[in-house]
Amino acid sequence: MNGTSPGSALGELRSRWLLILAVMLGSGVGPTVLVPYTAGVFMPALQDAFGWTRGRISFGITLYLAVTALVAPFAGMVADRRGVALMVPVSLAATAIAFALLAMLDGSYAAFLAILAALGVAGAGATTLIMSRIVATGFDRARGTALGLGLLGIGVTSMIAPSLLSGVVASEGWRSAYLAIALLSLVTLPLVSWPVWRHRRAEPVDAPEVATEARQSLGAMLAQPIFRTLAIGFFLIQVSVTGILVHFIPLLIDHGVGPARAALFAGMIGAVMIVSRLAVGIVIDRIFAPFVATAVTLAAALGVGMLAFGGASAAALGACAVGLVIGAEFDLAAYLVSRYFPAHFFGRIYGLLFTVMVVGTMTSTSLYGFWSDWAGGYDQVLIAATAALCCAAGLFLTLPRFAAPAHQNIA
Repeated sequence: MNGTSPGSALGELRSRWLLILAVMLGSGVGPTVLVPYTAGVFMPALQDAFGWTRGRISFGITLYLAVTALVAPFAGMVADRRGVALMVPVSLAATAIAFALLAMLDGSYAAFLAILAALGVAGAGATTLIMSRIVATGFDRARGTALGLGLLGIGVTSMIAPSLLSGVVASEGWRSAYLAIALLSLVTLPLVSWPVWRHRRAEPVDAPEVATEARQSLGAMLAQPIFRTLAIGFFLIQVSVTGILVHFIPLLIDHGVGPARAALFAGMIGAVMIVSRLAVGIVIDRIFAPFVATAVTLAAALGVGMLAFGGASAAALGACAVGLVIGAEFDLAAYLVSRYFPAHFFGRIYGLLFTVMVVGTMTSTSLYGFWSDWAGGYDQVLIAATAALCCAAGLFLTLPRFAAPAHQNIA
């Protein structure tokens, strides 16, 4: 078999490049990216317009994440049993409608919360979970690379969306910025949906006659040490690192870095996320993925530890460490689930793991805030995060070799 045959890694990438592009666009305009990564742009405008506090606005984002975490396992189950060809366009349309409704807010805080909660349900078919499933079931030899390329949209959005939307808010107002997001979702809807619809692995993989057996097998697999190891490891990563995203600028300012320079360092995180996502995806196609997960997590522990003890002098290293692990975590999680568990369980098992990771994200943001208030700074929580990351790295080293052959011809 030559390197460009349909069953080779390069052959997979060449024959399914349109699907990768669709996932890249879908992951970039999905609600799990647009809602949290653009929240900071709209926060001052909503404060000025309606007098809402930052805490009340932030609670709306937390509510969205909580609903998303609750719905994720059910979305994964539906994807496994019914496919994703219909889920994706419906959820992208729901995303457009939700942001259009946000543009029409009249000061009702209850309406604000209701829109975000509804988006957590209706947008479940356009989350990172679903986009990862499309790639995991569509690629084998190049699965890691395809995940890295497909989820690249998350890093691109996190890097450019805040600046672009800030310009729209400044020139046209916050309502126009919300409408711009709604329009973006509508424009990308057919570009994402058509390749997914055409792809045969978007079809159901669970036959009705095996539903009972599948439920029993799912319970047995979730009881395995492998799932517990993945759940604890990725939870520790999320709770240790994602809060730094929110608190990175205040952390540096506490150490005497000016706001403008602190924002520059924060921008490095998004750039490193893009490089990390692609690089790790390529590497895990060639090196045993748990070893890669261990190395990435230990590198993050080093960077976070340097932030605790080095302060401003370690700002660049800390930014790189945070970007590295945040860029790699969802790729690694999806890849490991796809290698350790059967394909027809991917949506359900990764859905549960996704929920654990989102809970870690929600916990991390508050943890960093409250702990820093109590301790008078971030040093103690950063030290605790360093220890937690080392524990996660150790857990990944306990993972066994993949039971089934990794490379199968799926042409």
